[in-house]
Amino acid sequence: MFTPLKSICGAFMLHEATDNYLFSNGRILGASSILFGGIQQLLTDPITAIKTSPSVHVLFGMLLSSVSTYLFTPLFLPNYTAHIAWAPFGSWTNLIAGLLVGFGTKLGSGCTSGHMLCGLSRGSKRSFVATATFSAVAMATARLLGSLPSCYDAAGQQVACYHIAENYSAEIPYLAGLLGLVLLLRNVIPKLNLPLTTRQTLSSIFSGFAFGTGLLVSGLAAPSKTLGFLAGIPPNFDPSLAMVMLFGVLPNAISAYQSGYFTKVKPLLTGDFSLPTAKDVTPRLVIGAAIFGVGWGMAGICPGPGILGSFLDGVRGLSWLAGFVPAYYVAGLI
Repeated sequence: MFTPLKSICGAFMLHEATDNYLFSNGRILGASSILFGGIQQLLTDPITAIKTSPSVHVLFGMLLSSVSTYLFTPLFLPNYTAHIAWAPFGSWTNLIAGLLVGFGTKLGSGCTSGHMLCGLSRGSKRSFVATATFSAVAMATARLLGSLPSCYDAAGQQVACYHIAENYSAEIPYLAGLLGLVLLLRNVIPKLNLPLTTRQTLSSIFSGFAFGTGLLVSGLAAPSKTLGFLAGIPPNFDPSLAMVMLFGVLPNAISAYQSGYFTKVKPLLTGDFSLPTAKDVTPRLVIGAAIFGVGWGMAGICPGPGILGSFLDGVRGLSWLAGFVPAYYVAGLI
Protein backbone atom coordinates (compact mmCIF):
# COMPACT_ATOMS: atom_id res chain seq x y z
CA MET A 1 0.00 0.00 0.00
CA PHE A 2 1.08 3.58 -0.70
CA THR A 3 2.80 5.19 2.30
CA PRO A 4 3.77 8.69 1.10
CA LEU A 5 4.69 10.23 4.46
CA LYS A 6 6.94 7.40 5.62
CA SER A 7 8.53 7.11 2.20
CA ILE A 8 9.23 10.85 2.00
CA CYS A 9 10.81 10.90 5.46
CA GLY A 10 12.83 7.76 4.79
CA ALA A 11 14.02 9.10 1.44
CA PHE A 12 15.23 12.29 3.10
CA MET A 13 17.18 10.20 5.63
CA LEU A 14 18.77 8.36 2.70
CA HIS A 15 19.76 11.75 1.31
CA GLU A 16 21.29 12.80 4.64
CA ALA A 17 23.20 9.51 4.89
CA THR A 18 24.67 9.58 1.39
CA ASP A 19 25.25 13.34 1.41
CA ASN A 20 27.06 13.18 4.74
CA TYR A 21 29.27 10.27 3.67
CA LEU A 22 30.23 12.22 0.56
CA PHE A 23 30.68 15.73 1.95
CA SER A 24 32.13 14.70 5.33
CA ASN A 25 34.08 11.53 4.50
CA GLY A 26 34.59 12.15 0.79
CA ARG A 27 33.19 8.76 -0.21
CA ILE A 28 30.32 7.28 -2.21
CA LEU A 29 27.94 5.20 -0.11
CA GLY A 30 27.69 2.20 -2.41
CA ALA A 31 26.09 -0.60 -0.40
CA SER A 32 27.38 -3.50 -2.52
CA SER A 33 31.06 -2.53 -2.26
CA ILE A 34 30.66 -1.57 1.40
CA LEU A 35 29.10 -4.95 2.21
CA PHE A 36 31.72 -7.05 0.45
CA GLY A 37 34.63 -4.80 1.40
CA GLY A 38 33.61 -4.72 5.04
CA ILE A 39 33.27 -8.50 5.27
CA GLN A 40 36.56 -9.05 3.45
CA GLN A 41 38.40 -6.65 5.75
CA LEU A 42 36.89 -8.23 8.86
CA LEU A 43 37.97 -11.69 7.72
CA THR A 44 41.48 -10.52 6.80
CA ASP A 45 42.38 -8.36 9.81
CA PRO A 46 39.42 -7.83 12.16
CA ILE A 47 41.18 -5.59 14.68
CA THR A 48 42.47 -3.16 12.07
CA ALA A 49 39.15 -3.25 10.20
CA ILE A 50 37.17 -2.38 13.32
CA LYS A 51 39.52 0.50 14.07
CA THR A 52 40.04 2.00 10.61
CA SER A 53 37.67 0.66 7.93
CA PRO A 54 34.94 3.11 6.82
CA SER A 55 33.02 0.18 5.30
CA VAL A 56 32.97 -1.66 8.62
CA HIS A 57 31.87 1.51 10.38
CA VAL A 58 28.98 1.99 7.94
CA LEU A 59 27.92 -1.63 8.44
CA PHE A 60 28.03 -1.11 12.20
CA GLY A 61 25.81 1.95 11.80
CA MET A 62 23.33 -0.13 9.81
CA LEU A 63 23.38 -2.76 12.56
CA LEU A 64 22.60 0.01 15.06
CA SER A 65 19.67 1.15 12.92
CA SER A 66 18.29 -2.39 12.88
CA VAL A 67 18.63 -2.81 16.64
CA SER A 68 17.18 0.62 17.46
CA THR A 69 14.23 0.10 15.11
CA TYR A 70 13.55 -3.33 16.60
CA LEU A 71 13.66 -1.96 20.16
CA PHE A 72 12.15 1.51 19.88
CA THR A 73 10.22 1.93 16.61
CA PRO A 74 9.03 -1.55 15.61
CA LEU A 75 6.22 -0.06 13.53
CA PHE A 76 8.90 0.58 10.86
CA LEU A 77 10.12 -3.04 10.74
CA PRO A 78 9.56 -4.77 7.38
CA ASN A 79 7.05 -7.57 7.04
CA TYR A 80 9.45 -10.16 5.70
CA THR A 81 6.78 -12.85 5.41
CA ALA A 82 4.48 -10.87 3.11
CA HIS A 83 6.26 -11.84 -0.12
CA ILE A 84 6.81 -15.53 0.63
CA ALA A 85 3.67 -16.56 -1.24
CA TRP A 86 5.03 -14.92 -4.41
CA ALA A 87 8.62 -16.17 -4.11
CA PRO A 88 9.16 -17.82 -7.52
CA PHE A 89 11.63 -20.46 -6.30
CA GLY A 90 10.28 -21.01 -2.82
CA SER A 91 12.86 -21.15 -0.04
CA TRP A 92 15.67 -20.99 -2.62
CA THR A 93 14.60 -17.58 -3.92
CA ASN A 94 16.75 -15.45 -1.62
CA LEU A 95 19.87 -17.53 -2.21
CA ILE A 96 19.47 -17.42 -5.99
CA ALA A 97 18.68 -13.71 -5.90
CA GLY A 98 21.72 -13.05 -3.71
CA LEU A 99 23.96 -14.85 -6.21
CA LEU A 100 22.63 -12.75 -9.08
CA VAL A 101 22.79 -9.47 -7.16
CA GLY A 102 26.34 -10.14 -5.95
CA PHE A 103 27.62 -11.11 -9.39
CA GLY A 104 25.76 -8.31 -11.14
CA THR A 105 26.69 -5.47 -8.81
CA LYS A 106 30.40 -6.31 -8.99
CA LEU A 107 30.32 -6.68 -12.76
CA GLY A 108 28.19 -3.54 -13.13
CA SER A 109 30.18 -1.47 -10.61
CA GLY A 110 27.30 -0.66 -8.29
CA CYS A 111 23.70 -1.01 -7.22
CA THR A 112 20.73 1.20 -6.38
CA SER A 113 22.65 3.23 -3.81
CA GLY A 114 25.90 3.74 -5.71
CA HIS A 115 24.36 4.24 -9.15
CA MET A 116 20.89 5.62 -8.42
CA LEU A 117 21.12 7.55 -5.14
CA CYS A 118 24.67 8.78 -5.65
CA GLY A 119 25.46 8.36 -9.35
CA LEU A 120 22.42 10.03 -10.90
CA SER A 121 22.86 13.04 -8.64
CA ARG A 122 26.46 13.44 -9.86
CA GLY A 123 25.31 13.38 -13.48
CA SER A 124 27.21 10.16 -14.18
CA LYS A 125 26.43 8.77 -17.64
CA ARG A 126 27.45 5.30 -16.48
CA SER A 127 25.00 5.50 -13.59
CA PHE A 128 22.18 6.67 -15.87
CA VAL A 129 22.72 3.67 -18.14
CA ALA A 130 23.11 1.24 -15.23
CA THR A 131 20.02 2.54 -13.41
CA ALA A 132 17.88 2.42 -16.55
CA THR A 133 19.11 -1.11 -17.26
CA PHE A 134 18.66 -2.70 -13.85
CA SER A 135 15.32 -0.96 -13.28
CA ALA A 136 13.85 -2.10 -16.60
CA VAL A 137 15.18 -5.64 -16.20
CA ALA A 138 13.93 -5.84 -12.60
CA MET A 139 10.43 -4.75 -13.64
CA ALA A 140 10.36 -7.28 -16.46
CA THR A 141 11.68 -10.04 -14.19
CA ALA A 142 9.14 -9.39 -11.45
CA ARG A 143 6.32 -9.56 -13.97
CA LEU A 144 7.61 -12.61 -15.84
CA LEU A 145 8.23 -14.59 -12.64
CA GLY A 146 4.95 -13.52 -11.10
CA SER A 147 6.66 -12.19 -7.97
CA LEU A 148 4.18 -9.30 -7.65
CA PRO A 149 2.44 -8.94 -4.27
CA SER A 150 -1.22 -8.12 -3.86
CA CYS A 151 -2.56 -5.60 -1.34
CA TYR A 152 -5.45 -5.89 1.10
CA ASP A 153 -7.40 -3.42 3.20
CA ALA A 154 -8.18 -3.73 6.92
CA ALA A 155 -11.19 -5.90 6.12
CA GLY A 156 -9.08 -8.35 4.14
CA GLN A 157 -10.44 -7.26 0.77
CA GLN A 158 -7.98 -7.06 -2.12
CA VAL A 159 -7.42 -3.48 -3.29
CA ALA A 160 -5.12 -1.64 -5.66
CA CYS A 161 -1.71 -1.07 -4.07
CA TYR A 162 -1.72 2.66 -4.85
CA HIS A 163 -4.30 3.27 -2.12
CA ILE A 164 -2.87 5.23 0.83
CA ALA A 165 -2.47 3.28 4.07
CA GLU A 166 -0.82 5.20 6.90
CA ASN A 167 -1.49 5.58 10.61
CA TYR A 168 -0.50 9.23 10.87
CA SER A 169 -1.25 9.64 14.59
CA ALA A 170 1.11 6.78 15.46
CA GLU A 171 3.79 7.56 12.88
CA ILE A 172 4.26 11.33 12.99
CA PRO A 173 5.84 11.58 16.49
CA TYR A 174 8.37 8.86 15.66
CA LEU A 175 9.11 10.30 12.22
CA ALA A 176 9.65 13.76 13.69
CA GLY A 177 11.95 12.34 16.36
CA LEU A 178 14.01 10.32 13.88
CA LEU A 179 14.35 13.22 11.44
CA GLY A 180 15.37 15.52 14.28
CA LEU A 181 17.97 13.01 15.49
CA VAL A 182 19.42 12.54 12.00
CA LEU A 183 19.68 16.29 11.38
CA LEU A 184 21.20 16.89 14.81
CA LEU A 185 23.87 14.20 14.46
CA ARG A 186 24.68 15.28 10.90
CA ASN A 187 25.50 18.79 12.11
CA VAL A 188 27.12 17.98 15.46
CA ILE A 189 29.53 15.13 14.65
CA PRO A 190 31.94 17.04 12.35
CA LYS A 191 32.24 19.83 14.95
CA LEU A 192 32.98 17.68 17.99
CA ASN A 193 36.16 18.47 19.90
CA LEU A 194 37.62 15.04 19.18
CA PRO A 195 40.56 13.71 17.14
CA LEU A 196 39.98 13.76 13.39
CA THR A 197 40.06 9.97 13.08
CA THR A 198 37.40 9.66 15.79
CA ARG A 199 35.14 12.14 14.00
CA GLN A 200 35.67 10.26 10.73
CA THR A 201 34.64 7.02 12.41
CA LEU A 202 31.58 8.58 14.05
CA SER A 203 30.58 10.17 10.75
CA SER A 204 30.77 6.82 8.95
CA ILE A 205 28.74 5.13 11.69
CA PHE A 206 26.18 7.93 11.50
CA SER A 207 25.91 7.53 7.72
CA GLY A 208 25.25 3.81 8.17
CA PHE A 209 22.68 4.49 10.88
CA ALA A 210 20.83 7.11 8.81
CA PHE A 211 21.03 4.92 5.71
CA GLY A 212 19.63 1.87 7.47
CA THR A 213 16.92 3.88 9.19
CA GLY A 214 15.99 5.52 5.90
CA LEU A 215 15.63 2.14 4.21
CA LEU A 216 13.43 0.86 7.02
CA VAL A 217 11.23 3.95 7.25
CA SER A 218 10.84 4.43 3.49
CA GLY A 219 9.83 0.83 2.89
CA LEU A 220 12.79 -0.03 0.67
CA ALA A 221 13.84 -2.66 3.21
CA ALA A 222 10.59 -4.59 2.68
CA PRO A 223 10.84 -6.96 -0.32
CA SER A 224 7.09 -6.91 -0.93
CA LYS A 225 7.02 -3.11 -1.06
CA THR A 226 9.96 -2.99 -3.46
CA LEU A 227 8.30 -5.60 -5.67
CA GLY A 228 5.13 -3.51 -5.56
CA PHE A 229 7.06 -0.58 -6.99
CA LEU A 230 8.68 -2.80 -9.62
CA ALA A 231 5.20 -3.91 -10.72
CA GLY A 232 5.05 -0.65 -12.65
CA ILE A 233 1.32 -0.72 -13.39
CA PRO A 234 -1.85 -1.14 -11.28
CA PRO A 235 -3.29 -2.95 -9.45
CA ASN A 236 0.00 -4.24 -7.98
CA PHE A 237 1.89 -0.96 -8.39
CA ASP A 238 2.86 0.76 -5.12
CA PRO A 239 4.29 4.24 -5.89
CA SER A 240 5.90 4.70 -2.46
CA LEU A 241 9.47 4.27 -3.63
CA ALA A 242 9.11 7.01 -6.24
CA MET A 243 9.53 9.29 -3.22
CA VAL A 244 13.16 8.14 -3.06
CA MET A 245 13.78 9.81 -6.40
CA LEU A 246 12.08 13.05 -5.34
CA PHE A 247 13.37 13.33 -1.78
CA GLY A 248 16.59 11.32 -1.96
CA VAL A 249 18.14 11.67 -5.41
CA LEU A 250 16.95 15.23 -6.09
CA PRO A 251 18.40 16.73 -2.86
CA ASN A 252 21.65 14.88 -3.60
CA ALA A 253 21.68 16.43 -7.07
CA ILE A 254 21.15 19.89 -5.59
CA SER A 255 24.09 19.36 -3.22
CA ALA A 256 26.30 18.23 -6.09
CA TYR A 257 25.33 21.27 -8.15
CA GLN A 258 25.92 23.68 -5.27
CA SER A 259 29.38 22.19 -4.75
CA GLY A 260 30.28 22.90 -8.36
CA TYR A 261 30.26 19.15 -8.82
CA PHE A 262 32.91 18.82 -6.11
CA THR A 263 35.21 21.58 -7.39
CA LYS A 264 34.24 24.37 -4.96
CA VAL A 265 34.45 22.49 -1.66
CA LYS A 266 36.47 19.86 0.15
CA PRO A 267 35.09 17.14 2.43
CA LEU A 268 34.80 18.27 6.04
CA LEU A 269 36.81 15.41 7.50
CA THR A 270 39.29 14.40 4.82
CA GLY A 271 41.57 15.95 2.24
CA ASP A 272 39.69 15.27 -0.99
CA PHE A 273 36.84 13.38 -2.60
CA SER A 274 37.29 9.73 -3.56
CA LEU A 275 35.00 9.48 -6.57
CA PRO A 276 34.70 6.86 -9.33
CA THR A 277 36.99 7.66 -12.24
CA ALA A 278 35.55 5.37 -14.94
CA LYS A 279 33.64 7.24 -17.64
CA ASP A 280 32.97 4.75 -20.42
CA VAL A 281 29.74 2.80 -20.79
CA THR A 282 31.00 -0.73 -21.40
CA PRO A 283 29.30 -4.06 -22.16
CA ARG A 284 30.50 -5.25 -18.74
CA LEU A 285 28.58 -2.42 -17.06
CA VAL A 286 25.36 -3.12 -18.96
CA ILE A 287 25.53 -6.90 -18.56
CA GLY A 288 26.28 -6.55 -14.85
CA ALA A 289 23.40 -4.12 -14.34
CA ALA A 290 21.06 -6.50 -16.18
CA ILE A 291 22.12 -9.49 -14.04
CA PHE A 292 21.60 -7.39 -10.92
CA GLY A 293 18.16 -6.42 -12.25
CA VAL A 294 17.16 -10.07 -12.57
CA GLY A 295 18.14 -10.74 -8.95
CA TRP A 296 16.46 -7.57 -7.70
CA GLY A 297 13.22 -8.30 -9.57
CA MET A 298 13.21 -11.90 -8.36
CA ALA A 299 13.22 -11.19 -4.61
CA GLY A 300 12.93 -7.40 -4.21
CA ILE A 301 16.25 -7.22 -2.35
CA CYS A 302 19.16 -4.98 -3.36
CA PRO A 303 22.37 -4.75 -1.28
CA GLY A 304 21.28 -2.13 1.26
CA PRO A 305 18.09 -3.99 2.23
CA GLY A 306 20.08 -7.22 1.98
CA ILE A 307 22.39 -5.99 4.75
CA LEU A 308 19.39 -5.19 6.96
CA GLY A 309 17.76 -8.51 6.11
CA SER A 310 20.85 -10.37 7.29
CA PHE A 311 20.29 -8.74 10.70
CA LEU A 312 16.48 -8.95 10.84
CA ASP A 313 15.20 -11.75 8.58
CA GLY A 314 16.81 -14.82 10.10
CA VAL A 315 17.66 -17.71 7.78
CA ARG A 316 16.10 -16.05 4.73
CA GLY A 317 18.21 -12.94 5.20
CA LEU A 318 21.38 -14.92 5.76
CA SER A 319 20.71 -17.08 2.70
CA TRP A 320 20.65 -13.93 0.54
CA LEU A 321 23.97 -12.90 2.08
CA ALA A 322 25.39 -16.40 1.50
CA GLY A 323 24.65 -16.00 -2.19
CA PHE A 324 25.84 -12.41 -2.51
CA VAL A 325 29.34 -12.65 -1.02
CA PRO A 326 30.84 -15.52 -3.08
CA ALA A 327 29.19 -14.30 -6.29
CA TYR A 328 30.61 -10.80 -5.79
CA TYR A 329 34.04 -12.34 -5.23
CA VAL A 330 33.84 -14.52 -8.36
CA ALA A 331 32.74 -11.58 -10.51
CA GLY A 332 35.81 -9.69 -9.32
CA LEU A 333 38.01 -12.39 -10.83
CA ILE A 334 36.59 -11.83 -14.31
